[in-house]
Amino acid sequence: MLRNVNRLAKGYTPARLCTGKEWVIKFYCVDPQTGKRKRHREKLNHIPDVKTRREYAKQRIQEINGLLALGWNPDTDTALAHVGKSVQTAAEEFLRSKVRLKRRKDTMRSYRSNIDILLTWLRATPTPDLPVEAFNADMARAYMQWRFEECELSPKSFNNNHTFCITLWNWFAEKGYVKDNPFSVVKKKELDPEESNKRPPEGLERAIIRKYMEEHTPRFFTFCLLCFHMAIRPKEAFMLMPQHINLDIQTILIPRDIAKNKRTMGVAIPDVMMPQLRALDIASQNPSHYVFSTDFEPGSVLRDSRYSGKAWSRMREATGLSTDVTMYQLKHAGGEQLSRDGVGGVDLMNHFRHHDLSETSTYVKRAYKEGVRPVITKATRF
Repeated sequence: MLRNVNRLAKGYTPARLCTGKEWVIKFYCVDPQTGKRKRHREKLNHIPDVKTRREYAKQRIQEINGLLALGWNPDTDTALAHVGKSVQTAAEEFLRSKVRLKRRKDTMRSYRSNIDILLTWLRATPTPDLPVEAFNADMARAYMQWRFEECELSPKSFNNNHTFCITLWNWFAEKGYVKDNPFSVVKKKELDPEESNKRPPEGLERAIIRKYMEEHTPRFFTFCLLCFHMAIRPKEAFMLMPQHINLDIQTILIPRDIAKNKRTMGVAIPDVMMPQLRALDIASQNPSHYVFSTDFEPGSVLRDSRYSGKAWSRMREATGLSTDVTMYQLKHAGGEQLSRDGVGGVDLMNHFRHHDLSETSTYVKRAYKEGVRPVITKATRF
């Protein structure tokens, strides 16, 4: 009793377990506004197994008392202002904060998917409502191992998921949920540059695609050429309206509210694309409609990259092309082609609307089994 009084004089009384119909951890801190002691409680009945509940309570009490001994007060210490909140609650607040910041729809979909998987894993553990500050390095290792082995992630997908977890817990630390990031102890997987089987269409495959699309989906073919010749992303292409396209000076303007890099920039239209763009007859369409909407016709419905991805899959199935040939790789193929056509690095960087040359180099750097062919005719005598 005397010990508790002394500790209350220091600003707290230690946490302890109270059992009965409802199991709770209780501790007291001095409210800085009233000068009186204030009770704090953490409920434990959400842990169904009594043995597991007791073990968790023991660990949790040690954590709380350690923080209290260091001078922590949940009413004043912003370093852990949200102590006791579950991972699910904290993650939902993370999502709401990103919605307020108007993150891209694809980004939000990725955030929600990763969080849903994390919460699914947590629900299968003895502590589904685990406080976020109690999620430790061992749990981070266990979760990432489960993702890699049970979910059969590739090393690249594993690293992407790891990056998201680091981002999520860094946000938790910034907002006062935790002090440390438990995922910092998890190492990323080494990537084999030969492992990826995704590639752009080559040689005869391009001819097959062109023939099929010109006969069956000419507007979708033009849509794909925007990606190949002009490095315009599917999301950006779907948001284009007539006022963005100027055929007289052969330029498409990508405004900052459309562009991924948030910079307003013009993209030159190569001569080889002019016939397809003229065939769109943009001048006759409703100026307030998107150039590419449902079925890649003009319309008021905004589509996204999943829509074009499904259209590409239908084309690939109809032509019998390998699943290795992806639409995403069209921009890479276009960059390689422009580089072979003689477009210099700086011009290619600006055409791709990249921030620096190192970013551009990832699109044009590739190992050719037959070697770099222009060297055959362009190399001069020693």
